[in-house]
Amino acid sequence: MRMGSYKAVVKRSVLFLLLCSSPGWCVTYYVAPDGNDDANGLSPTAAFGTIQKSIDTSANGDTIIVAEGTYTESIDLGWLNFSKI
Repeated sequence: MRMGSYKAVVKRSVLFLLLCSSPGWCVTYYVAPDGNDDANGLSPTAAFGTIQKSIDTSANGDTIIVAEGTYTESIDLGWLNFSKI
């Protein structure tokens, strides 16, 4: 793993733990270019195929991890209040 990737994972993990200190409060969704929007998005092997599906599925406090790749889609953030890490 590259050092930059390692640091990013550590930062995300720390932030996730700070925001979700109680089990069941937050959900992490995964998105990958080879994912499937019919999947549940709850693991890298069951990742959503579009960023929009993860946005539509998530709630306040949830985390969306987007895998590296090309995503050809229009994204509607609507009312969503989010922070980019």
